[in-house]
Amino acid sequence: MTQGQDDSQYKKALEQHDVSTSAGYTNSGGEVEIDLRRILMTFWRRRYLIVFMMLGFMGAAYYACERITPLYETGALVLVKQEQLDVNNIASTQLSHKRKADSSQILSEVEIIRSRNLMLEVIRRLNLYEVPSFTHDLPYIRRFHEIENSNETRQGFKALKLSRIGEERLMTNDEKWRYEKELGVLIGRVLKQLEIRPIAGSMVISVKFTSPSPERAKQIVDTIADVYVNARLNRKFIAARKVTDWLDVRLDTLREELRQAENAVEQYRADKELISGSRAEVTAQQISEINTQLVLSKSRLAEARARLEQIKGWAANPVKLEAATNLGEGSVLGRMIIKHSEVARSHAELSKRYGRKHPEMIRINAELASIKAELQKELERTAEHLEHNMAVELTRMEVLAEDLSALETKRKLENQAAIKLRELESEAATTRQIFATFLESYKRSDQQEDLQEADAQILSYATVPQRPVYPNRQLLMSLSAILGLFAALALVVLLENLDNAYRSAIQIEKDTGLICVGSIPAVKPSRHLKAADYVTKNPTSVTTEALRSMKTVLSLHQKHLDKKFDVLAITSSLPDEGKSTMSVWLARLSALSGRRVLLIDCDLRRPNIHNLMGCENSLSLVEYLSGQLPLEDVITKDESTGLDVIMGRSVANTALDLLTSDNMSKLMALVRKEYDFVILDTPASLAVSDACVLAEYADHMVYAVQWDKTPKELVLGGIKQFKDLGFKNLSLAFTLVDLKKQAKYGYGETAYYYTHYTDDA
Repeated sequence: MTQGQDDSQYKKALEQHDVSTSAGYTNSGGEVEIDLRRILMTFWRRRYLIVFMMLGFMGAAYYACERITPLYETGALVLVKQEQLDVNNIASTQLSHKRKADSSQILSEVEIIRSRNLMLEVIRRLNLYEVPSFTHDLPYIRRFHEIENSNETRQGFKALKLSRIGEERLMTNDEKWRYEKELGVLIGRVLKQLEIRPIAGSMVISVKFTSPSPERAKQIVDTIADVYVNARLNRKFIAARKVTDWLDVRLDTLREELRQAENAVEQYRADKELISGSRAEVTAQQISEINTQLVLSKSRLAEARARLEQIKGWAANPVKLEAATNLGEGSVLGRMIIKHSEVARSHAELSKRYGRKHPEMIRINAELASIKAELQKELERTAEHLEHNMAVELTRMEVLAEDLSALETKRKLENQAAIKLRELESEAATTRQIFATFLESYKRSDQQEDLQEADAQILSYATVPQRPVYPNRQLLMSLSAILGLFAALALVVLLENLDNAYRSAIQIEKDTGLICVGSIPAVKPSRHLKAADYVTKNPTSVTTEALRSMKTVLSLHQKHLDKKFDVLAITSSLPDEGKSTMSVWLARLSALSGRRVLLIDCDLRRPNIHNLMGCENSLSLVEYLSGQLPLEDVITKDESTGLDVIMGRSVANTALDLLTSDNMSKLMALVRKEYDFVILDTPASLAVSDACVLAEYADHMVYAVQWDKTPKELVLGGIKQFKDLGFKNLSLAFTLVDLKKQAKYGYGETAYYYTHYTDDA
């Protein structure tokens, strides 16, 4: 890799640094890859913050619930009765209109319940003028009703009609306006807490009321339902009373009309002599009898005329007299004819036996002539009698005809009078029927008024609510917990983005373009054990294994680059990042492996290796570089590992001059020949420029970064210094790594898994 390629890769890492987060990273294709496990581990690491915020939000919600006045809600159900229709005998169009009418009716009933008049009645019944929750800021209406309800005012006072309050008490226009205004506010407050809605698909109305007092909520709901049902019942009473009153007036009118009609009938009957109603029948009977007599008279006249003609024929032709057998034996003429027949028969018999001059013949002839003479006289007398009878019958017929004509004329007049009478009787009967119908309706209406039933029914009265509907503690606590959770998650994300430190080798390698050769776990301080002795006293610890791994990675990297790492410099961005401790540990482990190792404390401003190893630093690198002592005198031998150490001493004013002197160059050339491995513990690179100078003497430099603490900008800025100077043999190492915390972050670096192979955690 060339110098230009390193610089371009490093600049690209700096550009991508602002968009990198702990929850994800940018891949080579520019796409953000989300590590779900790392996100979950991040939230798990901050679980106490999340729980605390959730509990805090829930506590705030509980406190708010305790401070908020609870509201109780209860309701009643009212059924609006409707006339049932026969669905089988009604068309679908009519059913559709019926449903629309039902919907309109139920909505109308809802508005009736919400009406001002009904609310006024509810307010009056419950005396809500004196309830502070309704009239706390309505002083005038409260004071007015206190005066109205006082004992002095109640004397002789029966009821207060709110709609006519101005008439009951003499109020000025301003007082009336103020009273109406506050009364409107009171009604509005009642309606605001009132919920009235129809239940879909039925004729039932739900009435609900919300109040701080559960008992008052029940009272108001029950009173509204009772007032509504009573109002409907009163409307039916009023309607029935109106019908009854109208029927009273109408019945009086009909009664008078019926009386006049019946009087007219009786008066007309009296005037026309039709009082009993039988005169017409008598006249008809008389006409019938006269007709009968007239027919008989005509019959007798015809019979007399026929007999008269017959008698005249007998008189003119006596021979025919013998054939007359219809005269009968009871009459004189009949007996004479019979006798004549007998004599004629005797004459015929005698004439057969005797001659004309026989005495018997003479006698019989004389007897026959005598009988014929008497018969002729009798015929004449009978003819006269028949003519007389015919004259009588003719006279009688004329009289009967005259009587019949008079009766027919009379009958015509009586028929006309009867027609008029029937008209009057028909009018009277019609009036009587109408009167009877109205009278029946009046009786039925009167009975309905006495047994009136409301066409609305309270299905269920309200119950005293046991739990408030507002605030809903369970809902608010749940929502507050959820809100606290989301707020905590947002805060965690914010803290993670604001936490500008490296925790992952992958992350720091992507940002810097350098490899991370190790992650050195932190060691708990102990009074009985010096920090420098930890790796020798705990050879199987996680920290020791991490150092061995780091040394191995550096050796492999040395082979890969085909270069010797005779001199290794260790630096960091800031002081107290554990670089000196790592230098001592790495030097001791290298010395224990049998190599000749020299550790030089090059920090001439804040030296720390002598403190870590518990040695004096009176003979230090300063004395050698200043020419006061030879190299052998400033080298301290570590008896436990065979490590050679050159201590440092603080000379802040001349530190840079000493490090850039010729003696330093000679020292480095000498130690390269004498030692297998030289470790330079340099000052913090961002604090002073000594590390940049010492980098010239090193074959490789390890840049120590304190895990989860050193800001990213400082790490990148410190590395940039060496990049700008052309020093590219750099690698990174995490120090003071908290393995448990690292595992919580979900990174799980290699050192964490050392616990499976070591005796010490």
